[in-house]
Amino acid sequence: MADSEVKAETEKMETDRTEKKERKISSSEIKGKIEESETKKVEEAKKAEEAKKAEEAKKAEEAKKAEEARKAEEARKAEEAKKAEEAKKAEEARKVEEARKAEEAWDKKLKEVQASVQRFAPHRVPDKELQQAKEHYTWNLRIYPVDPEDCRNCILEAATRVAQKTFYYVPRRRNGYGIAELHMTSDKDALSVMARVVRTTFFHRYVTIEVTRLSQKRDKKPEETATIVLDTTKCEKIRNTVVSKDSQNSLWVRYLSENTSPEFLRVLFPLSKSAQVKTHDGLHLGLVEANCKADLLVFTKAYMTVVINNTSVWSLDTKEPGEKENAVKAELEKVVQALGEPKPAPTEPTDKYAQRREDKSETARILKRTLHQQHGLDQPPNKRSRMDQPAQRGVGGNWNWGGVNQFAGAVTGHTGFGAQLNPRGIADMVMMQARLNQLMLLNPGARRGFNTGFGGGRFGGAGGVRGGQKGFGRGW
Repeated sequence: MADSEVKAETEKMETDRTEKKERKISSSEIKGKIEESETKKVEEAKKAEEAKKAEEAKKAEEAKKAEEARKAEEARKAEEAKKAEEAKKAEEARKVEEARKAEEAWDKKLKEVQASVQRFAPHRVPDKELQQAKEHYTWNLRIYPVDPEDCRNCILEAATRVAQKTFYYVPRRRNGYGIAELHMTSDKDALSVMARVVRTTFFHRYVTIEVTRLSQKRDKKPEETATIVLDTTKCEKIRNTVVSKDSQNSLWVRYLSENTSPEFLRVLFPLSKSAQVKTHDGLHLGLVEANCKADLLVFTKAYMTVVINNTSVWSLDTKEPGEKENAVKAELEKVVQALGEPKPAPTEPTDKYAQRREDKSETARILKRTLHQQHGLDQPPNKRSRMDQPAQRGVGGNWNWGGVNQFAGAVTGHTGFGAQLNPRGIADMVMMQARLNQLMLLNPGARRGFNTGFGGGRFGGAGGVRGGQKGFGRGW
């Protein structure tokens, strides 16, 4: 028993000793582990501190680089702004320099212009009196009344081209009537001016013409004077309508004063070949040879009143003086005394109605004839109108185009089917077209349709050749 207890006690003690030893080893291990963990923590903390410091250093480096980049950018912008400012200043300086150079060039050019352009003092406008002007010219012609319409239409332009000097005094219509004065130096100029005045169509129907011929002496007194009352409407009507081939166109002027010269008589009757002053039974008569019957009728019909050298002309006719000329004068004197003093010539405007009607009729006739002739050109050779000549054999054996010969002589037959232009015919055609254009301008209403004679049909209506309201409406 004792041995077993001792053995048990020994084993127990051995066990306790082993446990203590193991406990001692484990505590040291724990302590070592604790120390190792603490060391590890310290190292990790150190590493974290170093990493933190590295991160902070890195951030500081990046911030430094960003600051340097910002400063560099600011410096670049400042440099660019400086350069832009310098460029702006340079541009302004260039503009200022260009403006200065332009100003200098302009001043130089202005000086050159001022140096090249001459400066003059104003003209001294003379105060000319009509009486002084008359004394410098041999022939003086006065026309009354003159309307502003006459000046606007320049109806006296042909006469003023011949006259050496012309004066106009033309107020407005409500302020009275105008006067035209023409001055000439020679008989030829006076004759030409008077011929143009007689052919002129004035605004007023009746026009008074005063002709004065001054003496060639120093006193310049009127040597011969005359006054004519002219009916301009009859002048134009006679010129446009009368056609005659008579060779006898002698006009006898009854009666004249002793101091009437043939030159003065020729100027008073300008549409003539010659003028003479003859004496028959102690009476002075004038013999005027007119150019044609139309000019003769102008003298007999349009010369309403003629006073030559304070002597009234009682008769303008073609009757030659006979043996009893004194008896004829006595009869004329009785007739004139019975009529009494003539009343003043009226200042009425010219009636244009009859003239427009005649112009319209003439326009229609000319246009119809022109279109008919042009229509003849459009027809083929085998189709002839009643007015065309039959075709004739040509020199070369071919047939000529007979219808072409009807075109106012402008086109004549030629060998073959061709045509040859005749210069004279072309001139006639051009004159016809010019007359047609003139009548168109005088009568604008005719452009809307030529109803006189051929208002309908192919050539009627507005548009002329192109057809119109009553035509086919189709051009050729």
